[in-house]
Amino acid sequence: MCRLIGKSFFNRFRNLVSFFLALTLSTPALSALPLDDSARIYFEQALKSKQEGDFLRAESLLRKAIDAQPENPDFHFELANLFVERNHLREARMEYEQLVMLAPDHLGAHYNLGLVYKELGLMGEARGQFRKALEIDPTNVKAQLQIGYVYQDQGFFDDARQAFQKAQEMDATNPEPQNALEDLPRYEEAARQKSRSDLERSFHNNPFMTGAQPGGQESLAQAGAVLLQQFMNRRKSNSETDGTT
Repeated sequence: MCRLIGKSFFNRFRNLVSFFLALTLSTPALSALPLDDSARIYFEQALKSKQEGDFLRAESLLRKAIDAQPENPDFHFELANLFVERNHLREARMEYEQLVMLAPDHLGAHYNLGLVYKELGLMGEARGQFRKALEIDPTNVKAQLQIGYVYQDQGFFDDARQAFQKAQEMDATNPEPQNALEDLPRYEEAARQKSRSDLERSFHNNPFMTGAQPGGQESLAQAGAVLLQQFMNRRKSNSETDGTT
């Protein structure tokens, strides 16, 4: 979610589109593991139930397939995707996390886990998963774009711009990086407006400003220092989380 300017309908729509693209485009071919007969039957029945919209039955059958053959990554991937489609993101998170341990080079799992982390507000973890996806596939423009969207949602606009520009260099024919760059000033302006509102509220909420005259240069400087320190602490925390500086 956008921690600085709030979650807009367009952010939500973008995230949902990203999820469904991941579900339909990042699914790999079935693993080379030979299927246990009972696991295969459960899996095929689960896919059929999912197509028919019977998600509860699909979940039950996928769990049975996993019980029969727990090392098969396809079963875990389908179950995690099913949780996403039902908006059960915490369950999806746990399933994707198991999957990336089981299959560390599973591109779709890292990408989807990044989306889930982002939706849950775990921004440093999200960037880490998108970077893992890029290690597996350095040409993955969508993963590079998602790094930019995470920075944008956090209010780190220079970092977001650099990420979008890198995505543009990766594929000059893809319009999304250019669209993201064109949209970025709108987010920056919204962030400035919110910061202005935060400054005004700080006159009433910060004890050391009690009695200060709103609009005074000294009070503004104090409020600005507080907000800057909060911003830098948040940036440091996120950098440590995803292993970057």
